[in-house]
Amino acid sequence: MAADSLLRRISSRWSGVLLWLAVAALAWGLAGCGSAGVQASTSDTNAQQRARLRMELAMGYFQNGQTSVALEEVQQALAADSRYGPAYNLHGLILLQQGDRAGAEQSFRRAVDLNRHDADARHNLGLLLCEQGEQTESAQQFAQALTEPAYANRFRTHLAAGTCALKAGQVAQAASHARAANEQQPSAASLWLGMRTEHQLGHAQAVSAYARRLQQQFPDSAEMQRYQRKAWND
Repeated sequence: MAADSLLRRISSRWSGVLLWLAVAALAWGLAGCGSAGVQASTSDTNAQQRARLRMELAMGYFQNGQTSVALEEVQQALAADSRYGPAYNLHGLILLQQGDRAGAEQSFRRAVDLNRHDADARHNLGLLLCEQGEQTESAQQFAQALTEPAYANRFRTHLAAGTCALKAGQVAQAASHARAANEQQPSAASLWLGMRTEHQLGHAQAVSAYARRLQQQFPDSAEMQRYQRKAWND
């Protein structure tokens, strides 16, 4: 990652990708089943049902870019059910987008405290810690997320963990995460991460293999342009 702040520069190349992945992952988590979802069960109390309805509204507003309204709705969800972990996760993302890192970290940690198996919250916390230079705990959060057997979006955490490892100079570890991400769900960002790490490791054949995949799958991507310029540090 560049030295510029991941969270201040939402539009920057890889930080924008990773934050989008974090937001998308939360949406996927809410759409699924289980304790992290917004679907009400017959055992839910009226307060819990109100919290889930508010959560649905908050998610819709957030996805539409209406962060202030989304914040109001998620606060209503938490007022109705103060132990609703996914609401803390969304609360953290909203605060993150508003520039409140301390508040975002507190919300992500609360989500994890309420449900230690919440891989989405661990991913988001790991990403925030990475941006703050806390690489050791960041890597721990990513690793914990990846141990969850029901976690369906491992590729995004491998991409985030690999990018953060590369930022910290842990090139071999970054290359391992890049390989995992590209095995599971390749993207222009993950292929470029793989190319950068293999280039630093001096593995020319691996770089060429990644380049062929990038050319075949994402020929018009910004990452392909960077490869053509040999902009390894861009």
